[in-house]
Amino acid sequence: MRFGTIEIVSIAGDADGVLHAVRIRCAGKRKLVVAAASSEPGMLFADALSEVGRAVGVRRDRPLILAPWCANGGVFQTETPILSGNELRSALEFEVPRQLLRPPADFRIVSRVLPRGENAEKQRLLVWVADNEKLEPLWVALRTLKWKVDAVTNPFLALPPDFPADAALMLPGVEPDFFWRDGMFHPVAPGRMPDRTPLARWIRNEFEFVGEEGSRADDEPFYPALLTGAGFLRGEADSDGLIPGALRPRRLRTQLRTLAFLLSLLALLWCVSAIRSVAGYYEEYTGIVNRTKAAQRRTTELQRKLRSRDKEQKEMLRVLEAAAGSRDFLANLAELSAALPEDMLVSNLRINDASVDMTLQTSAENPDLGAALRKAPGFKVGTLQNRKINDTLTMIELKLVRQEGGSSR
Repeated sequence: MRFGTIEIVSIAGDADGVLHAVRIRCAGKRKLVVAAASSEPGMLFADALSEVGRAVGVRRDRPLILAPWCANGGVFQTETPILSGNELRSALEFEVPRQLLRPPADFRIVSRVLPRGENAEKQRLLVWVADNEKLEPLWVALRTLKWKVDAVTNPFLALPPDFPADAALMLPGVEPDFFWRDGMFHPVAPGRMPDRTPLARWIRNEFEFVGEEGSRADDEPFYPALLTGAGFLRGEADSDGLIPGALRPRRLRTQLRTLAFLLSLLALLWCVSAIRSVAGYYEEYTGIVNRTKAAQRRTTELQRKLRSRDKEQKEMLRVLEAAAGSRDFLANLAELSAALPEDMLVSNLRINDASVDMTLQTSAENPDLGAALRKAPGFKVGTLQNRKINDTLTMIELKLVRQEGGSSR
């Protein structure tokens, strides 16, 4: 099914060298013949092709289908095993001498696969044997006119699939002495022309003739051009490598380039989107990592503060739980300080609930602390050690034990 509107030009030739051209507009299922033209008899092929092409509007954006009249060619129907490619071509080349009385010396085979019959193990084909020598003037004319052609075919190769098999298909301009029926050509008996109304009926059911220009094509000489045009629109006009590469249209190449460009652009956009996504994920990941590290640093700082607070709390609990001691302790401590000789220096002092540890330094040779400590009530000497540091300095380690109500001794 085709969407939108497409216009094609189909040109067919007859045995007298006259060309008949039609322009067909396909809109959905409707096929409208909007222009038709025929060349004058006796014209040179290139001039006739140029004239009818200009009359129906040959343009680069309109597919061009040609059905030249090629002498010494032929069309036949055959069955082969289900083959493809080179194997099918070789099988058909072997079949040509069996089907044609006088095959061309240099020919090219164009085939079309028909719907399978009862024997599904074989395929039915319509085969056109094109004479390369007779096609050469066509290539020369196309190069002269600088035209590109989409398909070159034979009208009998475009046999409609819905055309009755037992009906006669006769194209007097192409094969004046034969008609096609039941998959083969039959000679026309003298004085007994076959019934040609089935083809005319099919043409009128298939096409709509628009205006005066289009109505010209509702005539038997234009039927070959209409058949090949309909075959192209059905997708059956495959020239199978018959057309030289320089004469093929660049329409598909441009479409392929456009498709490649769009695919490249799509891939580029996908890459940009992927890079942005990766960058976004990386940025999010980096943010998470930074927040995690900040939280870890904060946790470490809080743990350090918590340990410090625990120490402070323990110290406060120790202070709170400590015994209040004697109210006279400070007074006793003052008396102890007054009792110490003036030449003694207290370098270390440690006080707890039960005792006072002191480190004293003096330059006196024989210090007598006993007499001095008797003047300080509330303490008694626990330990007393003298140690000579040098010739002039003596260190005294003194431990005083607290006692209630007595004097030191």
